[in-house]
Amino acid sequence: MTNPSTSPAAAEHQEEPPIHAFEELRDSGLLWILNHRVLHPRGVALALHVDGDGSATGWSLLRSLDGKPWTFEAETHERCRARSEATLTAAGALPARQLPELPPFTGDAAKCPKCFHPVVTTTYCPELPTRGSDTLNDRRIWGPLPERMRRECWECSYQWNEAIGREPVAAGPPTTGDPMTDTSPAAQIRAAAVLLRTLATAASTDTDGTPTAHWNTEPCWPDDDDGSRFLYGDHLTRDDGRRISWPLLTRGGSHQRPSYMHGQHAEYAAAMDPTVGLAIAQLLDVIARTADDEGAAFVGEASAVARQILGETHA
Repeated sequence: MTNPSTSPAAAEHQEEPPIHAFEELRDSGLLWILNHRVLHPRGVALALHVDGDGSATGWSLLRSLDGKPWTFEAETHERCRARSEATLTAAGALPARQLPELPPFTGDAAKCPKCFHPVVTTTYCPELPTRGSDTLNDRRIWGPLPERMRRECWECSYQWNEAIGREPVAAGPPTTGDPMTDTSPAAQIRAAAVLLRTLATAASTDTDGTPTAHWNTEPCWPDDDDGSRFLYGDHLTRDDGRRISWPLLTRGGSHQRPSYMHGQHAEYAAAMDPTVGLAIAQLLDVIARTADDEGAAFVGEASAVARQILGETHA
């Protein structure tokens, strides 16, 4: 039986597909498909050998020591699967993903749709790929989902997603003037809020889209905590249900390559240095002095900040 697309007539109208280097099998996710679908269940893995320039020089079949199927780490599995889907979608072998529309971002005007409390926190969430999973209100949800803002009620902890979009106009009289030259308190506060929101949003994901919104630390040596700790960007739930810290925010650390961070994480860390922490602590102290007074201002907002610092919203 002849494939019509391979007939001479069809070939005259078909564009010549691009020729790729062998090492691109790995970055395209196609090597993952071959291993995951065919070889790994049989206890073998196809490995590409590359030289110092990253060019493939050969391949070999590796057999697992116990003869059992190979398995990927959860993070590697998800990353390679997303790459393979993108490659197959670009080739027309998979339909383009249809992302659902989310309600518009409501900013500071948000109210909880369950208890109508006016204090709502915001967490940036990166795009969720097809068959990727996340949690919302302690229930697993599946992709695809677009970039989104996760809103959480400070009172009842109910969560919902809103779309990424233009910053809502804040309530109150408009301000004029350039925030870089306008030294009025209102202009400086608004400019600081915009900058901090921009830095925090950028630092909420790794360069490959991995979530890094909930930073945490763990001892470098669990059995011998000498005070040194690793800095992680978020958490990852493995296939066996265990929740681990992932990914590392610091890279390198050898004699040949000093440790470093990706730019968006380093810039956020520099913006939120200890002097900023002391300034925030002083602001919280000022609000706390009048927190029990009837009609005290900003108590709800300050409480939401305090809960984030104490880790209560993501414990």
